[in-house]
Amino acid sequence: MEIEGMEFPDDAYYEPYGSYLMVKIEGDKARVEITELGTRVLADIVYIELPNEGDEVTQGEPFGTIETVKATGELYAPLSGEVVEVNEDAVSDPNVLKEPGKNWLIVIKPSNLDEELKNLMDINKAKEYFEKEIQKAKEEGILE
Repeated sequence: MEIEGMEFPDDAYYEPYGSYLMVKIEGDKARVEITELGTRVLADIVYIELPNEGDEVTQGEPFGTIETVKATGELYAPLSGEVVEVNEDAVSDPNVLKEPGKNWLIVIKPSNLDEELKNLMDINKAKEYFEKEIQKAKEEGILE
């Protein structure tokens, strides 16, 4: 679905914690990605800290840090589970997140998928949320 000129995949689930992350379910795993809005808002990413493979993450809890030239923020886990893959390219060069197909952070083997998906937004719920976030970012001069 396109919202204000940005693409938000219909098959993704979106976290409501303000990290602008989405989850794509791939079999028994979940790929955590940063949305196009996230990459635009966090324009000049200079540093990213992610967990290691084998680490456990908990839904709604911080799992990493992202730093731009203007601010530092935490990344909140959209699902609980074991980290089975980390985007090491993004750790060594955070700007890789802006490249198509490379906007992912971690892959999780979820421990409570069916129950925790209920706490995330599907595209229909996310549409209104992102429309408001985009408008807010425009009013603050973060987006054009």
